Amino acid sequence: MKRLILLLICALYVTTAAQAQISFYGEWCRKGSGEKTIMIFDMKEKKAYVMNEARKTCMVMEEIDKLSTNKLVGYDWEVSHSTSREFLGMEEIDGKECAHYYVKSESIYKDGGKDGAGYHEWIYSPMKVSNYNGCIAHDNTVYVMDRTIVLRRVKMGPQPAHLFQVPEGYQMTVMPAGGLLEMMTGKSCEENTQKVDETRDAIQKSNEQIKEQLKEVNDKSKSDEERMKALLEMLGGQKKK
Repeated sequence: MKRLILLLICALYVTTAAQAQISFYGEWCRKGSGEKTIMIFDMKEKKAYVMNEARKTCMVMEEIDKLSTNKLVGYDWEVSHSTSREFLGMEEIDGKECAHYYVKSESIYKDGGKDGAGYHEWIYSPMKVSNYNGCIAHDNTVYVMDRTIVLRRVKMGPQPAHLFQVPEGYQMTVMPAGGLLEMMTGKSCEENTQKVDETRDAIQKSNEQIKEQLKEVNDKSKSDEERMKALLEMLGGQKKK
C-alpha cells in the first residue's frame, strides 16, 4: 500500500512526459508516451523526495514509515486497513532465488464501503535490511496491469551520500500535515474532512430525493396528470404546494 501511495504522489504532483518505443519479441511496432519522475527514498531519515527535473521543483514527504491514505490525501476516509501475505514458493528471478508472495490488502471506509487489492512480490533474502524487505520484483503498478518491475544490476553495500541529496537549484515544498488537500486549499485536514463530508451528504440527500420523485413519475396507479406534475417538479418546473 505504501508503495502504491508513493507512486500515486508521482502521478498527482510532478510527472513529466517522456517518450518510449514499444516492442514485442524484438520488433519495434509503435511509440508510446509515458511519465518520468525522480524519487529519492531516505529510509534512515524516513523521508521521500519527489523531483520534477524540468520544473526544478521537489516535494518532500516526511515520516514515510507512517504514510497512510488519510495522511496523504488529508481526508479522514479510511477507518481501517489490513494486509495479509501468502507464500507461494521459491522462484528464480534474474538468476536469484527468491521467495514469491501474494500480498492482499483491504480497506474499510467510514461509509461502510470496502476496497481491496492484491499484488505479487518476490523477496531476495540477501537484500533484506532493517528498513527494506528485500523485494526485488513486484507487479504492484498504478497505470499498467500485467507488468512486473524487476530490479537489476543491484549492488550491495554502503551507498554514496550524494545519492540521497536533492541537487542545488530545486524549489522545495514540504507536504503539510493536511496532505494534498491542504496543499490545494490551504485548510487543515479537519476542515477539509468536514467540507467533503457535508458535500457528500448533500449529494446523497439529493439522490434520495430524485429516487423518490422517480417513483412518483413511474407510479402507474397515478393519473397521467399527476405523473406529469411529478416529472415537472423533479425537473424544477413546478414546486409542490
